[in-house]
Amino acid sequence: MVDDLADYYPMPRHIRVGEATHRLEWLLLTRAGQAELDQARRDGAIPQCSCLNKPLPLVIAERDDQLVLRRYPLTGRDHRAECRYHGGISPEQTRLYASTALASHDDVVRIHLGHSTQREGDAGLRTRMSLAGLLHLLWENAGLNRWYPRMEHARRATSVQRALWEAAGELVVDDSPLRSWLYLVEPLTTRPEATGGGRLAELLLHRPKALEDRLLVLGWLRHVRENHIAVSGQFPLLLDRGLRVTLSSPTAATAGRSLLHHLARGAALENDCLRVVVLADVRLQIGRKDGDCAVLRDLAMMPVTSRWIPVADEAEAAMADHLAVQSRAFTKPLWYDGPRALHPAFQLIDTPHPVDVEVMASDRAYNEQRRQNLTARTPTALLWDTSRPWTPLPPPQRPIPTTSAVTA
Repeated sequence: MVDDLADYYPMPRHIRVGEATHRLEWLLLTRAGQAELDQARRDGAIPQCSCLNKPLPLVIAERDDQLVLRRYPLTGRDHRAECRYHGGISPEQTRLYASTALASHDDVVRIHLGHSTQREGDAGLRTRMSLAGLLHLLWENAGLNRWYPRMEHARRATSVQRALWEAAGELVVDDSPLRSWLYLVEPLTTRPEATGGGRLAELLLHRPKALEDRLLVLGWLRHVRENHIAVSGQFPLLLDRGLRVTLSSPTAATAGRSLLHHLARGAALENDCLRVVVLADVRLQIGRKDGDCAVLRDLAMMPVTSRWIPVADEAEAAMADHLAVQSRAFTKPLWYDGPRALHPAFQLIDTPHPVDVEVMASDRAYNEQRRQNLTARTPTALLWDTSRPWTPLPPPQRPIPTTSAVTA
């Protein structure tokens, strides 16, 4: 199979290459289809996705000695929500950033990072993307904020890891390919060789010299307690050779408080309902007399459910699980570096038009702001108050095919 999760996306079924139209699985999974893509690449032909009644160009790329199709940078939102090539940052989110922070070039997206507390530029645009924004972009590019019923029992840590690694291949961060300095920490993956960059030593050996001792670390946490951070002074991410991410003194208290907030005070993790994905910017200190370590410079955290759907809190986690159990197809809008209240908790995509689903929790001021924003944008949004029974959902009216769009 070309993509671990590709057959769970209903579209596209056909791809136009030159004057001919072919089934997607034929192009990707047969020798004749691969030869057709190779010839198209030599001729400079641009394949077109068929998810809408307008041409949506795709890029012919090579992965593991096989030709695959990818969307062009910053065009994922032009595809239908059911399409496997849908995704990436939305036009609304793109407008948050100046060209120095986010821009597309050739077939990659170029990003410049800044600290989460960095101020905006004179025009009100962010001149750098925060780690939180990059984490959201990775998750959305990988399609992990979308859910279809057929993904049940199929979205595992290994397929999530593979999707994230593929998404990283589309990004250049601080003038270096993200894959050259992104380390995926176990137990995010049980197959270390699948990270592409290999183990830590190999990654450090081949990364650009301009990065010096800098590394981005992506992993996830469970069963973390406040005293673990307060007593040990270490962040619970384990790298190779027992190398741990150590909290530098200026950031230890802030990181600890932020971690506990995103873990919902640790209660949800004890029930295995949530895990927290962490993206950390660290400086490696190798060869020290007191032992090797990685000093934390900045970090971003994002709770996800057991299905790897990103959520903001336990209330959203309950709604995400409810929608999945009801066999609904939906997306989780991510807010990057913008206000969270401007975006609905979820969107149903198995209805004639997307339907916003909102979760109201205990924060009255926040709820009121979100209610006003939603009413102004989508008066038909569904609201669920966590203190009341489930809000009835509209029945699915846009059929989600049960047959695979791509089969092995």
